[in-house]
Amino acid sequence: MNTVKKQFKNKEIDEIIETVGYIKKLRQTTERGLDVLWKYLVVFGIYIFLGSFIDIFIPLLNGYIWFILMPVVGYILNILFKEYIEGIIIWGLFTLVMLGLYLFKVDTGVSFYILLTLFILFIGFLPPSRWKDKPMPFYISAKIGFFWMIIMMLAVLLSFGFSVANVENSVGYTFIIANAIGLIVTGLFTRIKILLLGIWTFVGFSLLIMFGLSDYIILLHGITGFFMAVFSYMFIAGFKNNERA
Repeated sequence: MNTVKKQFKNKEIDEIIETVGYIKKLRQTTERGLDVLWKYLVVFGIYIFLGSFIDIFIPLLNGYIWFILMPVVGYILNILFKEYIEGIIIWGLFTLVMLGLYLFKVDTGVSFYILLTLFILFIGFLPPSRWKDKPMPFYISAKIGFFWMIIMMLAVLLSFGFSVANVENSVGYTFIIANAIGLIVTGLFTRIKILLLGIWTFVGFSLLIMFGLSDYIILLHGITGFFMAVFSYMFIAGFKNNERA
């Protein structure tokens, strides 16, 4: 009788160990899937941080720094995913379009929306190999990434409408709000820090507008970009440490 009890207890222990092992493996797979998303947020966080602070301290560039950094950001992402040839082709083409628009003196507003649309489409759709035949967490990560693409394309349309209506500072404001929404939605499905960062950006933007401190909005955007990059890098580093453990 005691032997039967002992065998039953051992079986229970084995099942618990097996379940714990399965949960650990599932968590690692989930983290590996989100690793793709965090790489995007690190790079775009740095892009927002650099763009904002260069815009503040070198106003002579008159906002052109955002254009200059676009292909750089795109190619860095390609390097992270070891897509060297694709990156050269995609961002080489983008740079040629950018130079063509400048040389043929295409209206600045039109140029902006053409380049921005191309940039979002290239980042969002190419190349699909990052998501193809991946486990479910990679699929979830891809869905969040696709949401970012949609929200940014809607921001392009909205800012275009505002610019036609001559609404002041409409482009910058629209993309800051779009970024905040993207962070909030990402945070709801991933990490509380990203959710709080999105809320903080949204609330901070609203308060600055409310109290007539709109000159500080670009600073708020830069700080948001900085913490996007830092938090996302922390998540990547934490996952790698857990894998080694």
